[in-house]
Amino acid sequence: MADKEPGRWEYAGPFPGVVRTPDMCFGRWRVKDTRIVVAIVLEFIRAGDSPDAVAKWFSIPVEWVHEMIAWHKRVFPHTKGFKNEQS
Repeated sequence: MADKEPGRWEYAGPFPGVVRTPDMCFGRWRVKDTRIVVAIVLEFIRAGDSPDAVAKWFSIPVEWVHEMIAWHKRVFPHTKGFKNEQS
């Protein structure tokens, strides 16, 4: 694997598989080694898609989708509207 370019920072996310880099996706939290933004994954869940379907669509582990939901609920405890989620 090649070294990162000079000056490029990568911030580890709240769980494995999620990172933040200032020069990619405008610094938004995203799935590591992709341009899949966490907020987009959560929008699919809010729209009613199941975590399994979203994971398959984006080719990411379903556990990461559940972690994204749990993380969002911890950070924004009053958010409502997640359908088809496991309690």
